[in-house]
Amino acid sequence: MKISRIFEFLQDEKGIFSSTRLVFIIWSIGMLVCWIIMSIEAKQFVPIPSEAMWILLSLMTGKAIQKFGECGEKPKSSDSAAAASGGDGGKPPEKAKIA
Repeated sequence: MKISRIFEFLQDEKGIFSSTRLVFIIWSIGMLVCWIIMSIEAKQFVPIPSEAMWILLSLMTGKAIQKFGECGEKPKSSDSAAAASGGDGGKPPEKAKIA
């Protein structure tokens, strides 16, 4: 697996690294490793503590809320003015000169 693919997963749609995704991945991998080690030592599957599950659930919920907030962003007023006027920065159209 390429390292760049891992970095792509940690970036949002704008290409900015997401600390929320990083924390979620670290907690998920950490919980999985601890559960595997505890299960190997006990020689049976051990239950995952509910406190750890609540932490993971809160991280997932936080990411979902953050994603919902990012999708609901409105364009800046200068961007919407430029788009409404044909992309020329909100300037009124010039009149054609008749020769």
